[in-house]
Amino acid sequence: MTEAIRLVGIVLVLLACLQSAAHAAPNDVNALAAAHRAFLDGFPKDRTAVQELALAGNGFAAMMTQRTWQNDSYGPVSEAEATRWRDQAVADDVPARLLALAGQGNATAMAWLGSMHRYALAGASTDVEQAAAWYRKGAEKGSSFAQRLFAAMLWEGTGVEKDPVAALRWNRKAADKGDRFAQYAVGLAYELGEGVAKDPAQAIAWYRKAAAQDDESSIGRLAWIYGKGEGVGVDLDQSVFWYRKLAEMGNAKGQYNLAVKYWNGTGVAQDRSHALYWFRKAADQGDEDALFAVGVVEYGADNYCHAIDAWEQAAVAMKTGKAHASLAELYSHLGNQVLARDHAQRAAAKGGLEPGTAETVGKIVASTTHLRHVDVAPLAWSASGETAAARYQTVVAALDGKAYVLTHDGGHASYSSYHSCGPGKDLLIESGSVGEYGMNLRMLYRFDRALGRYRAFPKSWASGAHPESQFTLGSNGQLVFNSVEFDRKGRRRVSTLGTEQVLVQDGRRVRVTTDTGLFTTKLEHRHAELVPAANAKGLARQRMDQARAQLAQVQRERQLEQQSKGEGGGFMRALVGATVGASMMAAGGGSNEQVLGGALKGAQVFNPDSAAAASLGSTADVLFGASSTSLPSTLAGAGTQTGYPTRPSLATGACAGFTEGNYRQKALTGGPDQQLYALCGQAFEYYTMYKRAIAQGYSEADANRTYAAHEQSARVAQGFLRSHGAD
Repeated sequence: MTEAIRLVGIVLVLLACLQSAAHAAPNDVNALAAAHRAFLDGFPKDRTAVQELALAGNGFAAMMTQRTWQNDSYGPVSEAEATRWRDQAVADDVPARLLALAGQGNATAMAWLGSMHRYALAGASTDVEQAAAWYRKGAEKGSSFAQRLFAAMLWEGTGVEKDPVAALRWNRKAADKGDRFAQYAVGLAYELGEGVAKDPAQAIAWYRKAAAQDDESSIGRLAWIYGKGEGVGVDLDQSVFWYRKLAEMGNAKGQYNLAVKYWNGTGVAQDRSHALYWFRKAADQGDEDALFAVGVVEYGADNYCHAIDAWEQAAVAMKTGKAHASLAELYSHLGNQVLARDHAQRAAAKGGLEPGTAETVGKIVASTTHLRHVDVAPLAWSASGETAAARYQTVVAALDGKAYVLTHDGGHASYSSYHSCGPGKDLLIESGSVGEYGMNLRMLYRFDRALGRYRAFPKSWASGAHPESQFTLGSNGQLVFNSVEFDRKGRRRVSTLGTEQVLVQDGRRVRVTTDTGLFTTKLEHRHAELVPAANAKGLARQRMDQARAQLAQVQRERQLEQQSKGEGGGFMRALVGATVGASMMAAGGGSNEQVLGGALKGAQVFNPDSAAAASLGSTADVLFGASSTSLPSTLAGAGTQTGYPTRPSLATGACAGFTEGNYRQKALTGGPDQQLYALCGQAFEYYTMYKRAIAQGYSEADANRTYAAHEQSARVAQGFLRSHGAD
C-alpha cells in the first residue's frame, strides 16, 4: 500500500512538471541558485543574506526567508514575519515557477518543492508524502541538499517507511560531496549503530570531517565522546579543546560545558572566574542550564538581584520545577513570603524535584497558607522592570548601594543598607544592629502594579501574627514605610505598627523620621551621612564603640562627682565629730591624750562609712587603752540619735529590681524604658539623702523635707508605670 502511494506521488510530480514547464522565466535558474546559495551560507543561524535578496524582490528568497522565521535556530520565531514573506512568495507565483524549473530537471527546485510541502511554505499545505517524493526526485538528480533531506525523512520514517540503511546510503552520497550536515549524520549513524554496525573510529572520522567545516553538532559530539571515553579512551585535553572551539563559535551549549570544565577543574586548571564568564555567555543566549548555574553562583556570592534575574528566566525555560524551587527558597530567605509561596507552588506543579527539595517546597507552602488570598499577579517579576515604578527611581537610585548608621540610647547602633535590582525592579533593604544582641533582617520589596507601591511579606512572628511592610513615595520625594499586622485568618489586627520616612538630602545625607506607633506616638528625627553599603556593619560597630566609650566616661565622671561629694561631706562630718568628741572629753576633765582620742573617735562616729575615719577610731582606741578611759556613751550615739522613726521607701513597688545598693548603676546603664529607670533612680536618691539626714542628726523637719521629694518622685514613677503598663 505504501509503495502504491509512493508511486502515485511520483506520477503526480511528473505530471506537475510537464504542465508547468512552460511557466519558467529565463532568469529563474539564476534567481533560484542565488537564493539557495544565500540560504545555505547562513544556515542555520543567519538569515541576513537571504532576507536581503528577498527585500530586493527575489521571490525564491522570500519563501526561504519565511522558513527562517519558522525555525528557532535563527532566533525567536515570528508568525507575523513568516506570514509577511509567505505572502510575498505567493504574490511572486513561486510555487508555479518552482514546478516549471523542476519540469526542466532542476534538482534544486525539486528539493525546495519538497520543503515547500513539508513546512507549508509559499501558501502550500503540509504534505509529508509529497515532500518525500520531491526530495527523492532531487536526490536522484544529484542534489546533495535533496539527498540529505530525503535521508532525514528515511531516518525518521516521515512521509516514507523508516529505513536507516537507505538513510545512511543517501547521507553518504551527500557527505562524499562535502555536505557537512550529511557528514555529521553519517558519524551519528556509526556512533549509534543505526543502519550500520557501531564503529566509534568511523564516527570520530566523520565528525572530524564535519568539524573541519565548523559544524557545531559534530564538534559537540567530539567533545562529549572524548570527555566520556565512549568507544575511545578518555582524553580530557581533547574534550576541552573541542568545547572551547564550540564556545568560541558562540554555541551556548559549548559555552556552558566549557564553564563546567573550568568550575570543576576537569581537563583544565580550576578557575571559577573563567567558569562564571562562560556561564554568563551561555545564559545571555537563554541556555536554561547556564541560567540556573549563574543563579547558583550569584546566590552563593550574595548577589541576590543577579540570582533572581537568572532563576526567573530559567524557571520559564525549564521543564522541571528546579528553578522555581530555588526562587522559593531565595524569596523566603529575603523576606517576601508571597513570592516564596507562588514559586513553591509552581515548583510542586512542574515536579522533577529531588526529595529534599520537594520537602522544602512543601514546608514553604504549608507555612504560608495565611497568604493564599494575596493576589500575586501584580507582583510578577519583569525582566525589564516596571515602568509604572519610574517615579520612585530618583530616590531609589540615590540610596542604591548606600547605607546609613544611627546610634541609640544605651550605646547601641543600627544600620540600614539599600540595594536596587535596577529601574522598576526589586529593592532589597537590609537592617541590623550590632552588639551583644545584634540582629540582621533582609526584606525584598517588589513593586505591586495594582497598588502602585512596593510590598514585602516577612516571616510570621512568634506570636502567630503576620506582618507586611510597604513603602510609597511621599510629597517631598521621601520613602514612606508603613507596617501592618494580620492575624492567621488574614484580618488586619493592628492598623499600624509604626511608620518611617527616609528623605535623601543633597545626595549625601538622610533624614530619618520614625513614629513608633505601637502604644504611644514617639516621633523622632535623626540625620545621618550616607556611606557605601559595604561599610555599614563596620561603621555601626565603630559608632557603638564610640558611644559606649562616651557613656563609660560619663559614668566615671558621675562616680567621681559622687565620690567627691561624699569625701567633702565626710570631712565636714569628721570635723564636727572631732569637735564634739574633743569638747565632751575636755568637759569631763580628760587628759590631753583623752581629748585627742575623743576627737579621733568623734570623727569615726560621725563618718562611719569612711576607711580613713575608721583608722582614726583605731588610733583613738589605742589612746583610750593607754589611759584606761573610754569615750562617753553620749558621743557614741551622737551621730544617729534623732528621737524620731525612719519612714519606709515608697519606690520599691514601681521600681522592680532596684535596691539601695544598685540604683545608681541601673539608672545610668538604662533598660527597656530609659525614662522609667531615670525616675526610679531619682526616687531612690532622695530616699538615700533622707536616711543620711537622719544619720547625721538633722532635725525631723529637715529630714521630712527630703522625704517629701522622695515621695513625689516615687508617685511619678508609679504613674508612669501605670500609663505604660505593657512595657
